[in-house]
Order: sequence, then structure tokens, then C-alpha cells
Amino acid sequence: MSWVLENIDRYGGDAGQVTLMGHSTGAHLAALVVTDERHLVARGHALSEISGVILLDGAGYDIPRVLDEFYRAKIAVDMYTTAFGEDPQVWKDASPVNHIAPNKGIPPFLILHTDREAAVAESEELAGLLKAAGVPVWTYLAEGKTHASINREIGQKGDDVTEQIRLFLLKQDTYQR
Repeated sequence: MSWVLENIDRYGGDAGQVTLMGHSTGAHLAALVVTDERHLVARGHALSEISGVILLDGAGYDIPRVLDEFYRAKIAVDMYTTAFGEDPQVWKDASPVNHIAPNKGIPPFLILHTDREAAVAESEELAGLLKAAGVPVWTYLAEGKTHASINREIGQKGDDVTEQIRLFLLKQDTYQR
């Protein structure tokens, strides 16, 4: 993220209009970068430099909850423990929900998700915490989409997820940051 912020002008971009977007694990990472300011501050940047964040069907916003309530199968547990180890404190620290607070400069969120049980629950929890902290947030259930198709079909004519992203990006000009 810091490379983009430091080099966007060289490529004709606008440093005041940087939006972060991620799918699945990338959604988790995008949410973490814009809620836990340590990641940007360590590289000389601030949360206020990010205009918005778009999450596509993530489900790791509260890792302890995910492991406890949704993903008890060995393959899922192995996926999380390979990434985050076995220490529940590390899981908490790597969970974006634990870094949300008012007046931090957290940018607006668009949270798009499918009807997967974990994606719905995690998206609703994240959105609720963001709203309680005064962060503008929109959620959208991408009906008829799968975990793969919500990402794969972006940009296709008539795609409802693409339209939601377009509308979110247009709204960013109206925010006072």
C-alpha cells in the first residue's frame, strides 16, 4: 500500500483517491490495513490517506469467532493456523474487528458478500462495529453469486457487484475527510 501512495502520481493517479479492494483473504487484509493504523504508520503513512475500502466476500474479520463458530473442519483450521499460528492473542490482533474505534480516520467501507454463513455473519459484525464508530459503511448481499463468481464477474456487463462498486467510488467525492 505504501508503494502505491508514494508512486501513484508517477503513473497519472490521484493520491487523494486511493481505494483498497480485496477478495477473500485479500478482503481480510484490506480491512486490517485500514483499521489497524500500525501497518501504514510504520511506513510513514496515515489511515486518512486511503479514500475507501471495498471488501469482496471476506470471512476473517474476527478470526477467533470464525474458528469457533464456522470453520471447525481440519482443512479450515489448518488454513488459519498456517497463516496466523496457534496463539489466540495473535488471532485477536490479526482481526480487523478488534481495531475499530471512533475518530481514527478509518475510511468508508463497501462490504459485498455472498450468502455463505460465515461471510454474512462476519460482514454484518464488521459493518455494525464500523457504524458504531461513525465510519460510513454500505453492505450488499450479492444474491446468486458464489465465493468465486463475486470476484470473477467484476467488470462484466450488467453485473450488480460492479454497479455497487461504481456507485461507491462515485460517492467518495462527497466525504469530508
